[in-house]
Amino acid sequence: MRTSTVSQRYRTRLARWWRAFEWPIVGVLSLVVIVLGCVGFAAQKPPGEAPSLWDLIYQSLQLFVLESTVTPPTPWPLVAARYAAPLLAAYTAIKALTVLFADQVQALRLRFCRGHVVVCGLGRRGLRLANAFQEAGERVVVIEADAHNARVGALPEGVLRVAGDARRGEVLARAGAGRARLVLAVCGEDGVNAGVARQLDEMLRENPGPPVTCLTALDAPDLYALMRSQELRARAKGRLRLEFFNPAAAAAARLLNEVPLFGPLAGTDTPVPHVVLVGTGSVAQALLSRLAHRWAEQNETQAGRVRATLVAPAAAACLGRWQIRDPGLGVGCEIHALDATADSAAFEQADFWSGVSAVVVCLPNDAETLATGLRVARRLRQRAVPVAACLETEEGASALRELATSGLEEAGSLHLFGVLERTCTPELLPGGTHEILARGLHEDYVAGQRQAGVRIEQNPRLAPWEQLPAEAQESNRLEADFIALRLEAMDCEIVPLANPAAIEFTFSPEEVELLARREHERWLSERVGMGWRHGPERDDHRRLNPLLCPWERIPETAREENRAQARRLPALLARARFQIARRRESYLSVHSSPPHSRPSIS
Repeated sequence: MRTSTVSQRYRTRLARWWRAFEWPIVGVLSLVVIVLGCVGFAAQKPPGEAPSLWDLIYQSLQLFVLESTVTPPTPWPLVAARYAAPLLAAYTAIKALTVLFADQVQALRLRFCRGHVVVCGLGRRGLRLANAFQEAGERVVVIEADAHNARVGALPEGVLRVAGDARRGEVLARAGAGRARLVLAVCGEDGVNAGVARQLDEMLRENPGPPVTCLTALDAPDLYALMRSQELRARAKGRLRLEFFNPAAAAAARLLNEVPLFGPLAGTDTPVPHVVLVGTGSVAQALLSRLAHRWAEQNETQAGRVRATLVAPAAAACLGRWQIRDPGLGVGCEIHALDATADSAAFEQADFWSGVSAVVVCLPNDAETLATGLRVARRLRQRAVPVAACLETEEGASALRELATSGLEEAGSLHLFGVLERTCTPELLPGGTHEILARGLHEDYVAGQRQAGVRIEQNPRLAPWEQLPAEAQESNRLEADFIALRLEAMDCEIVPLANPAAIEFTFSPEEVELLARREHERWLSERVGMGWRHGPERDDHRRLNPLLCPWERIPETAREENRAQARRLPALLARARFQIARRRESYLSVHSSPPHSRPSIS
């Protein structure tokens, strides 16, 4: 899979280079053909006859339209020109016809598109994503309703374009969304993006086929928090694999990965970190909600709650609103508010400077963000405290980066973080809920197999995720897709994680048995549908597996593996910031004999 991706990137770069130098190369080759033709025709003239240069050029030009007469013996320059000229003429004619019938050619290309990426909306995000995915070797189709959008002209050659509203089924069908690998709904408004996802879901329900991932951008933090619980439910009922994407939440997650806000963690004498957030933008809100969870993930000793101070002109009121909307915001995090601007005396004389471990500046204006970041970094340069300046737009980050370079050395550990360029990348998908769960399932499987003494030579699926075959990765995604459906049978639901301690949720032994059985039956149906058969020994090449049989006939060790995986579901969901909640009494306490839908196999 990695080799295929690399080859795609090389082909994309070669195609881009050819488009840049195509006509100069064709012109030079045409000139070479004319010169070779002149040399060849001159060599055919009888001795003593002086050929006219214009006659030689005219005869050479006739080679392009197959009207020049060539008599043997034919010298090699004329042979080369004789074959090269018609080929160049045919290539030029085909390119001209392609331009004249561009719409028809594009419609034909769209008809044969499979496994491509569809970008709905050509704003800043859409343009950047279209360029990034094509750079990664993907075939890209863009849907844009505004025919006068200036960014249409900025799209690289090779990107197919469909005019129309992506919320309409016929427009999505023209773009081949039902045959796509990934659909990105990145229009300007949350409602439009949600409409694209809904229309795609309706279209996919009418046509069978493999699942299609729809990454839907939601800028409103509250709407994003409410809709996340719908991600796993949508896939359980159709082909749509729904992923919601909040740029601020994605930026906060990447910021925590790239900037050492916590410094040394467990096993050291470092006190509990104190992070100062300057500004009340969406990135600051998302970062504040993630601080406690990340601290809990990275610090197993749980030595105290991470501390945070929010600095803004109305920080206390803003923090109060955030806590009402997100009751779990203060769990594991001690939050304080300072009502002050970044250039005020109250901020400069605050008592947190001596113990601050990191500062993140998230002001609305990029220039003000950079200026504040530089000022804070210079103040803390002796202690090398990391300072992150979150710039809202890629254009702002690019324009101000050179301006800030002269002050980087004296500014200490200043990190420039462009939200657009960090979040609008092909790596968006690995951060989605389904992908996190799929990778977590694979990690649990590998850990269990290694604990049982199985080596990678015996089972190739113990390889790291990036080295797994596409079929094995998709198998893990399919298992993640149906977690919500399995839990609904237990009268449980998946909700956003409000408390890191939620991983203490436990199932009863009867519930574990039911979850394990249901997962085996789902896996059995999936394998049989893919052409696998029961065999005495596992053979991936011949698609044989000894576990392809009903639950009662598989070994007890295999059943226990399924039970262990069921017990780990709460911890697995916590990785994706979800938790399990019971709707009412346990399913088994209400239904003593739950029905089982078993696939029929011989």
